[in-house]
Amino acid sequence: MILSKTPQKIAYIDVMLFVYYFTNNPKSTLRNKALKFFQDIKDGQVMGIVTTFTLIEFIGVMKNISSENKKINPSKSDISRWETNFETFIGALGITLYDADNLLIAQGSSNCTFFQDCSQIINDSDAILGKGDKKWHVLKGADSIHVLFAERLNADLIVTNDDDFKGIKTRVKPCILMEAY
Repeated sequence: MILSKTPQKIAYIDVMLFVYYFTNNPKSTLRNKALKFFQDIKDGQVMGIVTTFTLIEFIGVMKNISSENKKINPSKSDISRWETNFETFIGALGITLYDADNLLIAQGSSNCTFFQDCSQIINDSDAILGKGDKKWHVLKGADSIHVLFAERLNADLIVTNDDDFKGIKTRVKPCILMEAY
């Protein structure tokens, strides 16, 4: 693990870590690495934070996985169960859930420049050539939203397994799950 134990780092958590936890086979490398990260939160080595935007993305990903696997539209009770499971899980670990709507306007500002700020994050980020896959990785729209939320919540890290975050040029630093755990 590359996370420093002192002082406690604040980590904004990418949605896919929750997806790995809730959907992957117990023998899955990604699930096991996510479990190690979640254990660090439980042990107090890192403070986890998410937003309601993370929850919305989680529901969307779960709907996609479920509909692909079952070949039917997920029911309202499926959606409710996923939301409850997510909220119960983060509550048990002490992960703080912030209302994304309250983060649209920067603290101390009266104007909403949210998407302008997201655009700047994308424009400032670098395209990174992947070492293993030899593909170009660039930060995209939804990911820029997560980076801006992480910035506005004073996170130190954004924990993800998405190489697209490697090129960000903000105070928040990417922590790539496969590399750190």
